[in-house]
Amino acid sequence: MRSEPEAAEMDHTTSCRCLAAAFLSLSCLVAGAAYGVDANSVVDGDYDWIDAAKLDIGGCGFPSVDEPFVRLPKQLREKAPVSLKWMARESTGLNLRFKSTSWKIVFRYVTEKRAWADPLIPPSGLQSVSLWERQADGKEWEYVGKNHPDANGTNEYVVSWRPGSTGLLYFPMRSVVKTFMIGVQRGRSFETVPWENSGKAVVYGTSIVHGGCVSSAGMMFTSFMGRILDMDVVNLGFSGGGKMELQMADIVAGIDASIYVIDCDWNMSVNMQKERYEPFVRRLRQLRPSIPILLCGGCTEGNAPRRQEEFARAVYDKLKSEDASKWGALHFLSGVDALPKCSWATHDHCHPNDFGAPFMGKVYAKRIGEILGASCKK
Repeated sequence: MRSEPEAAEMDHTTSCRCLAAAFLSLSCLVAGAAYGVDANSVVDGDYDWIDAAKLDIGGCGFPSVDEPFVRLPKQLREKAPVSLKWMARESTGLNLRFKSTSWKIVFRYVTEKRAWADPLIPPSGLQSVSLWERQADGKEWEYVGKNHPDANGTNEYVVSWRPGSTGLLYFPMRSVVKTFMIGVQRGRSFETVPWENSGKAVVYGTSIVHGGCVSSAGMMFTSFMGRILDMDVVNLGFSGGGKMELQMADIVAGIDASIYVIDCDWNMSVNMQKERYEPFVRRLRQLRPSIPILLCGGCTEGNAPRRQEEFARAVYDKLKSEDASKWGALHFLSGVDALPKCSWATHDHCHPNDFGAPFMGKVYAKRIGEILGASCKK
């Protein structure tokens, strides 16, 4: 027979699991409903077609005419570590914040065929677009849905739309986009609109930043962070590749940002940190002397920081003690605070899932809002 404390703990655990199950079930129902929205065949002549390459694409740190849908253009990929060169071409975090007067919108795009499967993310998460709509109160975003990607790389998502509402379309999370066209009913408009808070938040890090392991691009914690702040977020997450090489400090600093968020602990051993962590931060501060830098400990379900976070915190404390004028805009966020304290907020006790990512996005948004000022708190 269990003691009262044990029974109470069991009841709490059971309740939390029921809530998690209900959350995931509701997500599936909403997503399932979205798949069927206006999924009729499209007659091209009934639509005006807009090339997304000619629009103002959000989440883009290095706009490129030749490669509009990549995160790092060719000249920067040549400077980046070899392991990042494919991932740097992926459209992770790219988005279109838009308004349209059309009742129906078609998103049609072609991706390069992947030569491998991802062990952590289903194909639909890798290749689908993710659509969100801002509610009439102007505060909350509602998930509209995502498409079923085609194995051959030619994809189409047809959706009914509420004319005049603000939409947010996320490009595929881990695919290389070759072309992207938008169809609106003849004579109707489609235009991008700016985020309410100017500037960019640049997030450089690991597969966790890169979207592991959520169901679609709009569910990444960085996507939640951007919607909460109503601010453009540049996603420089690289699965297995967030290792703070010095040339990456130069690349990150090449983006004119309002804040730089560094979240690489999960990809680095302490020995690697000893070699790279402090030189990276010093280089970034040298190149961007006045812009806030937020160092993040690796997210954890536990109540104590990981060894990598302890090292990162020691570097942070050392720098903060040197020169207040130089390091006053250096900040720290513990990974202990990043996830809810339960065992089902991650895919593998590391990568946040659709339950853990929203929590993580809120934590990061709150900290960034505090750093940048009240205007970013939403």
